[in-house]
Amino acid sequence: LLDKFQTYMTGPYRGRDSRSVKSVRGDGERAFRVISVKTVYPLISDDKLLLSYIQQLEANKNLPGTIKTYLSSLIDFLQFLSQDKSHQLNVLEIFRTEKMLIQWRKKFNKKDRIQSHVRRAQDKKMLVTREQVRKYDEGCVKAQANKFFEMFRKDPDTKQRRSVATALRND
Repeated sequence: LLDKFQTYMTGPYRGRDSRSVKSVRGDGERAFRVISVKTVYPLISDDKLLLSYIQQLEANKNLPGTIKTYLSSLIDFLQFLSQDKSHQLNVLEIFRTEKMLIQWRKKFNKKDRIQSHVRRAQDKKMLVTREQVRKYDEGCVKAQANKFFEMFRKDPDTKQRRSVATALRND
């Protein structure tokens, strides 16, 4: 069934990139592994199993955006199931489970936005100021680094003491 899902995702219905589809399929396989089910039926019929899956993702310290991605992959799989005719599953159950997962995914929107702000703040702390660039350009460190790299550009087999490279890195 997962092979058919992969074909569905790359085919005319969805037209997704094959690398993206491998990731989505892997998310689905992860859900089956974590929930410990071999067939699809428990996935669509037992809400407690799906809830335990989400709790397990949270317990494993997955970020909210990651959990949303995993739930989106399951939703994609359920959409495939609702259109596939090769199974005997109840389409209404599939549709109900899909809608439930969409609601559960919304729970992580706020946490994901907060996490996004945290990442931006961390990125901002790492920005290099014009003053730092000017100081680097005018300082001896740039000249030493250029000399060091030029030596390796001329002869990549050059042996250099580790202390020289460490001193350059620490300046």
